Parts: sequence; C-alpha cells; structure tokens
Amino acid sequence: MAKELRILHLTRVFRDPPTGGVEQSILSLCHAQSEVQHHVLCLSSGPKMQTQIGRLRVTRVGYWGSEKFFPLSPEWFQAFHSLIREVDLIHVHSPFPLGELSAALTQRPKLCSYHADVEGFGLAGRIYRVLLTQSLKTMQTIVVGSSHYIRSSTMLTPHVERCIVIPYGLPIETVKPVAPHQELPERFFLFVGSLRRYKGLPVLLAAQLQTGYPVVIAGDGECRNLVEQRTDQLIWLGSVSESEKQWLIERC
Repeated sequence: MAKELRILHLTRVFRDPPTGGVEQSILSLCHAQSEVQHHVLCLSSGPKMQTQIGRLRVTRVGYWGSEKFFPLSPEWFQAFHSLIREVDLIHVHSPFPLGELSAALTQRPKLCSYHADVEGFGLAGRIYRVLLTQSLKTMQTIVVGSSHYIRSSTMLTPHVERCIVIPYGLPIETVKPVAPHQELPERFFLFVGSLRRYKGLPVLLAAQLQTGYPVVIAGDGECRNLVEQRTDQLIWLGSVSESEKQWLIERC
C-alpha cells in the first residue's frame, strides 16, 4: 500500500473558523484530498497550541511582535524542526518571511502558492524581496491565481517556466444564502476579503468615487478606516457569515 503523502503548509495566520482567502484555499485542498495529510504551521498571539479542524491539523506558535512585517518567533523554528521530520512536502504561502526562511533550511521538496507582491516598506521591503527572490529559485512549482498576475509581477516573470495557474474558487458544497440585515442596492459591485494593505482598496475606492457605481464591501481588517464611512453608493458590511457571503456573490 502506498504511503500517505504528508504536506506542511507555512502561513502567517490560520483562524478557527477559517475566514481568510489563504485559510480557505488550504481547507479546500484538505477537503478535496482525502488521501493526503495536511498540517498547518502558523503564528498566534497566544501560547503554542495544536487544534484539529476536520482532517486538518493546525499548530500555532506565539511570537514577540514584528520588525516591520517580519515576525519575531524563536518558537517557530523549534516547531518547524520538530514537524519537518514527519512531512514529505513543504507548501509555503507567500509572502511570508518566516515561511520562506524556514523552507530554505530544509532539503525537502517545496512549492509556493504566491498570493501577493510586497510593495514599499523601505529598506526592510528591499531586503525581504532579496530573500523572496532566492526562495522562489528553490521552489519546484509556483502556484499563481491568474496568468495576468504572472505577466504583471516583476517577482514572478523570471520564474515563468515553473509557474502554474490554479484559479481560486468556491467549494461545490455550499450553504443556504441569507440576505444581510443592511439594505442594499438592487445592483452592485462586490469586494469580499480581509481589508489589508496589499488588496488595493484605495484603487477600488478611487474608481468608485469617479464612477459613482454602488460598491458593497464585506470583510474587516487593518484598513477598515478606509471604508468605515458608509454612503448610499459605498456600503461596508464588516465581517459576514458564509450564508451572507453566498447571498452577496449570487446577486452582485
């Protein structure tokens, strides 16, 4: 009988229940691959702990804080060296400096899901992009959400031959749609996701102001100050349930 493949995912955060896009993509892989063991190593504001989300094992380790965007966590490397003995493949979810640095310390086969470019951050950002460039050279495969991103990203263009496109999607098993409590326009554009710096919210909001088209924003995060002022044409719902998200996607 063939041995079960064991994969270790390295990502910054994994909430319970999972809400972010990276978390949902890992969970979808786990649900779709019953013959594969999936394990996540991530950071937490609390002490080290292990949880089980369905078939997915999650190990969370504490950290002291971040220098710019680089988390400081000696406990991370202890957990990584313990887990690496029992996995066959490393799956780094970039950008994540601890993930790329850890992957460089092992000869295990590795691949990368490349979720976003890192822009700005001054000297720290330039140093990290050097680390990321070296890391991408060691990846057997680089998974990207769209062919357009491969063409537009200066980080990815040198590695086109190892990039493959796997678009993000929604699971077939879905929940019953439920309308949000807020009153919404009959027709609207929709943003669903964590409100983070790299998501391009200022571009969306500038376009909304210029066109006047109604935009509904579902999600929360560090950039919530950009969308807190609700208008008739810009509606921020905050975090929504899976049922509400389904309703919004079907009607946007």
